[in-house]
Amino acid sequence: MSRESLRDALFSVVEYLTQHALYDSGRSLVLYYFNESKESTAYERALSAIEKYFPESMPDTISPRLEKLLQELKLEADTWDNEE
Repeated sequence: MSRESLRDALFSVVEYLTQHALYDSGRSLVLYYFNESKESTAYERALSAIEKYFPESMPDTISPRLEKLLQELKLEADTWDNEE
């Protein structure tokens, strides 16, 4: 579990929600939003970055695939928080 794992999990959620692969500029923007977030945990910062990158992105009904991606993101974020 590393910074790269957290980034990959974050990008996977964004790509799932947007249904498009992120280019380098999009990845940079998502990371900027993550780093600038004032939320207290990495998971909350990740969700904030997703919302800022793609407003109103979370659907009312979460598919099993999205649920799995969010769980992976939470695991990576919790690991990141515990390492800091």
